Amino acid sequence: MKTELTLNALQSMNAQEYEDIRAAGSDMRRNLTHEVMREVDAP
Repeated sequence: MKTELTLNALQSMNAQEYEDIRAAGSDMRRNLTHEVMREVDAP
């Protein structure tokens, strides 16, 4: 199951949701990292 995290979803997540992703393993953590980096506005 792949859940796409939008900027709105990332902003509304609580600490427990981040802990759940951490507990789910490296694939979920990698997915979270990619979703966050996609939203970063960098030159």
